[in-house]
Amino acid sequence: YQLQKNNDTFCIELYKQLETTSVDAICSMDTDELFDNIILLPLEKTSLTSRKYIIIDALDELDDAIKFMKLLEKSLCHLPNMLKIIISSRNTLNLCFNPKYYDAIEINRKNSSTSIGSYLSLRLSNDYASETIEELTQKCGDNFLYAKLICDDFSNGISDISKLPSGLEYIYQSYFQRAFSKFEFTNEYRKAFSVIIAAKENISLDLLSDILKWDRSIAYDFSKLISDLINNNSFPQQIEFFHKSIDDWLKSDQVITEFQIDEQQGLD
Repeated sequence: YQLQKNNDTFCIELYKQLETTSVDAICSMDTDELFDNIILLPLEKTSLTSRKYIIIDALDELDDAIKFMKLLEKSLCHLPNMLKIIISSRNTLNLCFNPKYYDAIEINRKNSSTSIGSYLSLRLSNDYASETIEELTQKCGDNFLYAKLICDDFSNGISDISKLPSGLEYIYQSYFQRAFSKFEFTNEYRKAFSVIIAAKENISLDLLSDILKWDRSIAYDFSKLISDLINNNSFPQQIEFFHKSIDDWLKSDQVITEFQIDEQQGLD
């Protein structure tokens, strides 16, 4: 997706490749064959004039991460030198990053805090003293998403650190209470969130509407309510939360009953 979105030549070559391959043939391919046909073959016909980076975020959330790593390692030697891959993963898997293929960097509490401090300085140093930025860094702990949301709040006029929310859970809860202040968190919306969470892949707004038998007005209202929670670059073709922590929060026991989502309802 990243390649075809950012390189016209690759997009054209991928289209040609898919055009000459039947749907049945594609559906019968295993993972290795798919990788060869929709990534490697189009890449061989694509000239990269500048360095490109593919970001693979949250590898630990992939169902079969180890198998994916083996596939990637086998294919790296066939990728253009101008194409680089950056992978992030929590240290929760028995993943072995072969030094032959990867330069691994461990992000621990110390360098995470340093990086967050640098990020806050970059965004806020023109308007706030270093003491304020240091205090904000401490408030963020090790959470980069929280740092990003803090900067957004400061950009929107909040300047009193004591008024900042104490964590992501509070931010999400406050958002839901604010977003649904004029719209009751109806069973329809609860069903919608349960379907989104239960889906194995990101679903489109049209498919969600078909599943729930919504008319266009309900779908429109829902899309407005969730606009700040989703990746708007892929919407409405895909409903994708901007961070997995939203999904986790909605399913957790920390959510007040009003907003807690039952994943099983979406599967049913």
